[in-house]
Amino acid sequence: MQTGRFSKRRENYIIPDTVKEYVLEEKFPIPKPNNTVESAIEVLEKCFDLADQSEDKEINEYECVGRTKYFLESYSNFKLIKEILNLKLASTEQAILVYMLWISISGEETISMSRLLNIFEHRSVLKIRKSQEFISGRNILINSNLVELDKANFFNDSRLKLGKKGLKLLEDEGIKISEIDKRELIVHQEIRAKQLFYNSEEKKNLKLLLNALENDRFRNIQKQLEEKSLPPGFNCIFYGPPGTGKTEGVLQIAKNTGRDVMKVDISETKSKWFGDSEKLIKKIFTKYESLADSSGNTPILLFNEADAILSKRLDVSDSSIAQTLNTIQNILLEELENFEGIFIATTNLIDNLDPAFARRFLFKVQINLPGKEARKEIWKNKIDFLTSEQYKELALRFHFSGGEIENITCKIFMHEIINSEQIVFEEILEFCAQEKFGNTGNRPGAEKKTIVGFQKK
Repeated sequence: MQTGRFSKRRENYIIPDTVKEYVLEEKFPIPKPNNTVESAIEVLEKCFDLADQSEDKEINEYECVGRTKYFLESYSNFKLIKEILNLKLASTEQAILVYMLWISISGEETISMSRLLNIFEHRSVLKIRKSQEFISGRNILINSNLVELDKANFFNDSRLKLGKKGLKLLEDEGIKISEIDKRELIVHQEIRAKQLFYNSEEKKNLKLLLNALENDRFRNIQKQLEEKSLPPGFNCIFYGPPGTGKTEGVLQIAKNTGRDVMKVDISETKSKWFGDSEKLIKKIFTKYESLADSSGNTPILLFNEADAILSKRLDVSDSSIAQTLNTIQNILLEELENFEGIFIATTNLIDNLDPAFARRFLFKVQINLPGKEARKEIWKNKIDFLTSEQYKELALRFHFSGGEIENITCKIFMHEIINSEQIVFEEILEFCAQEKFGNTGNRPGAEKKTIVGFQKK
């Protein structure tokens, strides 16, 4: 039972029995400082352990916050701890910041706001109040850039992470925390080498770009462009039908030039809550600049399937969504105007490209559906047991993209695994006929047959 309730200006305060006991008997259960603590990181870890106990309800939030404050004051000889104390934060905000610092060091980039508040505010009314402070930006941790909201689409799904000032506290301690989400970064060493087959014109254009992005040559080109007062950024667009190898082409260029890829999911930039979309676009370029500064080779910023964001402007009178999209496009245009890195966008809908974006792209690489010779080479690369005439027949009869041929290849291998025998050519033709909806394989008068799954006929 909790007692000690009193009222002041209609606000209720509760002093838990445990806290009353600690105060009255002067035996607040805080261990004395451990002289074996050798670094500020160890202090953060001890504070995290308290938060862990609070989350498990082994101690209450008052004890967690109180003991965290005591630990910090006891080890103020460490530079990082002293800087935290100098921020003059309220005890709860201080404990939240320390917790965020520790999880960032531990590799956890974000945390659910509801989980965080369950640790430091056990009472529902206080959790709701604190949550609103964070979402509205009124909380001191948010408006001082110590902590920031991360891609919040719904109130109950908001996540928090360290802000720039919070990251700087760690950097000053010699701890560098990347602002790049691991899901956004493709490390070039982890890209699997693939042989790609393009038509002659695409090959020529891609080779030109590949040569330009070789490290020493790239730096030299940028230097000469700057000397002539020209924009040093490499803004490129790969356009063409789906399945033609646009995205894979970017990845293979990255692998061959030793460049990591920061891949952006365009759908995540279209949040309509509180104008987040505009902030997210700016944040993408801020993150990229941070990555570029810490990388030996300039990374590639990839906007994959960027049709929605590169399309022609909409009439702003139509809806608030149109206004938001136009604002995003204006920000992107401004960022590309001053861009100094490597930007590549891929799109299937070049006819809908806004003219303002067309002017921003230095390299415009069209990747068409593979012609007869390219299709033949793709088939030979994917399956190695057909005759020369059979490869030729597949290339002539079916005008597939590379992606469609890869789909059929997967079906062939699955068929062989299930039936424990090599597939025959007639069955490959049937798979090809099924690849496009309603297609009978371009065979005049061909009877349409249905094979269920990968069953043997």
